[in-house]
Amino acid sequence: MVHNVKHEIYDEIDSLKVAESRVCGMEECDSRSRSRSNVVWDCLVLTECWLQSTPYVPLLDGYNFVATTNNHTQNEGVVVYIRKELHITFEEPQLVEANCIAIKIDSSTVALAIYRPPSYKNRSFFLQSLNELLAKYSALPNIIILGDINIDLAEHSHDPDLSPYLDMLAYHGIQPAYLYPTHGKTCLDHVLLKTNLPSQCLILQTTVTDHYSVALLVLSQPKCKPVHKINRVNIVDLDKELRAIDFNPIYDMSNVNNASEFLINTLRRLIEKNTKYIKMPRRKAIIKPWMTPGMLKCLRNRDNLHKKLKKNPNNEIIKITYKRYRNHCSTIVKRLKSDYEITKLKNSNNNNKKLWKAIKEITYTTTAKEVPMSLISTNNPTQSINNVNRYFANVGRDLAQKILNSSVNTNYSTLNASSFSHNHSFVLLATDNNEVLSIINNLKSDCATGLDLVPADLIKRNKEILVSPITYICNLAMTTGVFPTCLKKARIFPIHKAGDKDCAENYRPISILPTLAKILERILNVRLTKYFETHNIISNCQYGFRVKRSTFNAVQELINFVVNNIDNKKKTIAIFLDLAKAFDTVSIPILVKKLEDVGIRGLQLKLFESYLTDRTQCVKIDNITSDEIPVTFGVPQGSVLGPTLFMLYINNLCQLQIPNTKIITYADDTVLLFNGDSLDEVFLYAQRGLNIVSKWLFANVLTLNTNKTKFVSFSINAKDALNDHHYLTHLKPNENYKRYF
Repeated sequence: MVHNVKHEIYDEIDSLKVAESRVCGMEECDSRSRSRSNVVWDCLVLTECWLQSTPYVPLLDGYNFVATTNNHTQNEGVVVYIRKELHITFEEPQLVEANCIAIKIDSSTVALAIYRPPSYKNRSFFLQSLNELLAKYSALPNIIILGDINIDLAEHSHDPDLSPYLDMLAYHGIQPAYLYPTHGKTCLDHVLLKTNLPSQCLILQTTVTDHYSVALLVLSQPKCKPVHKINRVNIVDLDKELRAIDFNPIYDMSNVNNASEFLINTLRRLIEKNTKYIKMPRRKAIIKPWMTPGMLKCLRNRDNLHKKLKKNPNNEIIKITYKRYRNHCSTIVKRLKSDYEITKLKNSNNNNKKLWKAIKEITYTTTAKEVPMSLISTNNPTQSINNVNRYFANVGRDLAQKILNSSVNTNYSTLNASSFSHNHSFVLLATDNNEVLSIINNLKSDCATGLDLVPADLIKRNKEILVSPITYICNLAMTTGVFPTCLKKARIFPIHKAGDKDCAENYRPISILPTLAKILERILNVRLTKYFETHNIISNCQYGFRVKRSTFNAVQELINFVVNNIDNKKKTIAIFLDLAKAFDTVSIPILVKKLEDVGIRGLQLKLFESYLTDRTQCVKIDNITSDEIPVTFGVPQGSVLGPTLFMLYINNLCQLQIPNTKIITYADDTVLLFNGDSLDEVFLYAQRGLNIVSKWLFANVLTLNTNKTKFVSFSINAKDALNDHHYLTHLKPNENYKRYF
């Protein structure tokens, strides 16, 4: 009796279906996915990609991709294309004898893309590691495993590892979505599911490879469809009201903070009054820049004709009409696209930056800016975004503090590499309407707005009205030595660099400042740069942020040094330094002292000190904004003055007197070039020079990243390679703390 009951239970389990499945062609797949053609899938998984011999993964328009890096045999490799609109995270778990990419789609769903080569005969190690990986995600309600596992799931399979494989999956509540053959008579390509959501699996009889393709459709929980809204500004009414504003109260103000706040608040009120949020119907949305509203109507007519043809496939009149209209639309779209691309290239006007931007857009190699929603916790978004802001605001301070805390009784506010004092004095001459007008004309109209919400194009459209009050505010700041507080507030937008997307360390903070701040900074920067160049304050070894000096000139200087040494039968070693968060770790007291040393004193020094201190920032991701917190270290990134001030900060590095050494810098990228008559001699010079540079970096609160610092030897003789050599750097010269690289 018990035996019969057991059999009933087993039969019931075997009859369970986790997904509907069937074999079909591509046409049926298209119809089932409710799309006329070119189905847009959320994820595309490719296995057995031979990444070891072909590591370059092709780009796919509208998708980002991730590929496995731990590929041992020649045919290994998994590539996953992910639709750019999706906000997901991924990692590469270490499966024994297999490749795997784990895709975390949301808080309840994970997909594991796996490839296991058939050359590994003992599958017990693979099954054990897969079991451990599934245990990590066992609490999730939706688990998807898909890929080429090379274990035969087909009915009447005699694979000896099939039962242990299915038992292990069943333990985690995971079942096969189908048992149809995908490679000859075997089912080696698996889709395994644990879900309560309606699912469907389609085995597509394609001839792309010797394996059939598999399509998985999972109906997610219905969500409220987000309403697409746009800000529409009534420019006519806004400009009309702006011309009626009386800005005379600004000229009666002697406090630059009050004057700048009056101007910004006035403009912001007018913008908010004349801005409204409207719903944008999808049928009116312009997806491609070359598409016109009239072309969108033509495409809708084309699609309506196609629907009629589907209903009446034997109607020759409708068929001919549809084909002619479809071909006509295709011709027009191609011409519009071609004209748009040609115009883009012509408008570059010999500007290399614009030209490459146009080329990347045309060739679909432009990296789209994604909203970093992975940094926001769904449980507590406010706390998570404040944590991100604290990290960006304090990362420079934390690095510098390690140096400051490593030595006792050292006054870092006055410590410098030299006691050089300049005989000249910097004078800030007043600006006028013509200079301010020229700066306004050169503002980029498509720049993002800062916390002031005042766009550059508003100022450019109304420059005749706004130039006088802006000029007054700029002159007031220079005569009082106060940089307006409202212009020192930055809005940070994180840009992902590499690695885990839910870790703030893997993001680059892009600082967006008020438009009025850019105008005032430009005025100060013009005068400061002219002063530096007139009195030859900046070393000739610096190539960053300087007119008629570029990376080409820096590389040419390096090549000339190396070639000359080789011609003179000398040995050369280049050490390429990498500074960790260089702009963020600049010590403001040390920078102020350096400004004073080169002749910036009195009211002018007070203005620059005001510019550098009492700065705040906040992070904004989507519609969530963090609290404003102070920034106590670093020069403002995204500013006009920041690069020039950093150039002065590291100027003493280029002036260090080191025997047989040449130093070349471009921004925070520095190369130390050493030469000598023999390898032993040049190695000795390089080690001594590196010790001097390490002490200078320590004195100026800059951190050397030894993991990314590299050295290269240059010589005609291949035997002179220094692969077995290592350099020693003192990260904390006052302590016995050293590191090799």
